[in-house]
Amino acid sequence: MISEMKMLETYTVRHRWLTEYAHKQMEKFGLFAEGWKFEIAAFHEEEMREKDGLEKILGLCVPCPKDPKQEPYIKVYPSALRLSKYQQKQTVLHEIAHALVAPIVSNTEDHHGPTWIQQCGVIMPPRMFWREFWAYGKEPNASVEKNVERFLEITA
Repeated sequence: MISEMKMLETYTVRHRWLTEYAHKQMEKFGLFAEGWKFEIAAFHEEEMREKDGLEKILGLCVPCPKDPKQEPYIKVYPSALRLSKYQQKQTVLHEIAHALVAPIVSNTEDHHGPTWIQQCGVIMPPRMFWREFWAYGKEPNASVEKNVERFLEITA
């Protein structure tokens, strides 16, 4: 059985790594210059999210907080710390794509609409983007061939 000390050490290492990765990516895409912040949610926030029936959500992008004094932010829930580094990177880049398109789309298109999926294609490695595309960007009634064609158009 893993000791509590080892669990805490693992959590701390993963928390630090994910925060550093997110900061590096946010800096790369100019989000810090625009006033964005990054945080890993507290455990009680994750519990509230789960009580609200949103247990699958790993991250959150808030471009316009309700409190006008608060900066826009990206938040990742602690459950993401149990994922592989690859999945953590995908979660961070998923939320960064939302942050980058927020001023463009506002409320004019679906949350995971075409502008967002194209932004994912720009900032994610192709293999990672394929997972996002297949989850959010494919045309549900189109053939696999049509969806692959669409994927290739976006990544060209």
